[in-house]
Amino acid sequence: MMSGKLFILTGKSSTGKDTLLNQLVTSGISIARLVPYTTRPKREGEEEGREYHFVESIKGIHGAIDVRTYSTMDGDWSYAVAVSEDDLEDGHKIVIGTLETVVRAREVLGNARVVPIYLEVSDRVRLSRAISREELSSKPNYYEICRRFLDEKDAYSDDKLIMSGIMRKHRFYNDNLASTLHEVEEFIKNNG
Repeated sequence: MMSGKLFILTGKSSTGKDTLLNQLVTSGISIARLVPYTTRPKREGEEEGREYHFVESIKGIHGAIDVRTYSTMDGDWSYAVAVSEDDLEDGHKIVIGTLETVVRAREVLGNARVVPIYLEVSDRVRLSRAISREELSSKPNYYEICRRFLDEKDAYSDDKLIMSGIMRKHRFYNDNLASTLHEVEEFIKNNG
């Protein structure tokens, strides 16, 4: 029986995590998506069971290792990642998570089974991407972009990256999707 690893894509908002994840799971490398849970409303183009399991409550989700509630301009939204040894029996999985997801997954699965992938871009690029995405929404919420940017300054500080075990080899500057995809594919192949 093949035993896989859990790769966790993490980083501030608008660093390209969703885009990279979608590319990775269809690129031909041996990795499958681990689908997290959220109570937030679906964004345009999202589908149940693909990006998230859209639920009314996070309570009672079996195997939840990271449960978060965010106070947004539109109310409180919860998010959870659930994983167990069984999820990795058939190979490598990848999920988007926070630094806390990395820490908690290592507590459950062990350091050797959890591999973080931290994406970063400049704040200018992040803000431009966030505004562009928001402009596509039927009800743009620019206040929420500002709230996230302010919260993430502390949540992804250099000290917190180090405490979460994010080293230089785990960090990828995502200013060019094609080259970042290639670099991350190689990283997964070499660390899987």
